[in-house]
Amino acid sequence: MKIMLGWKIYITQESSADKSKSLMSWSSGIGGLDWLDQLVKDGLAQDLGGNGYPSKYSAKASVLLPKVVPVLPNYEGKFVIGDDYVLEGGEHWEIKIDQSQIDACSPDETLLIEAWDES
Repeated sequence: MKIMLGWKIYITQESSADKSKSLMSWSSGIGGLDWLDQLVKDGLAQDLGGNGYPSKYSAKASVLLPKVVPVLPNYEGKFVIGDDYVLEGGEHWEIKIDQSQIDACSPDETLLIEAWDES
């Protein structure tokens, strides 16, 4: 389990490393990758490694997309008070979704997930 103060998460098609063309992206606080770590534990996603700059994962669209569309997964985040911010536990922000790209995905398509440490 990776514990960071926050994550910027991008989901892209395997054929596109361009984050500006991501299917969706969002930011989450502490615990924001718990759902993804559980998919890895369950054998439904692969942890491709990384140290937060980024951490990389992959999963089939048929597994991943129902977990994040239409509602992002809940998580047990911690309440954090920073120098110039406050994060309530379990919140998401900066959510961007390209529904037309999501709709065009084949269920068997492998999607990539990049999680960037925002601590």
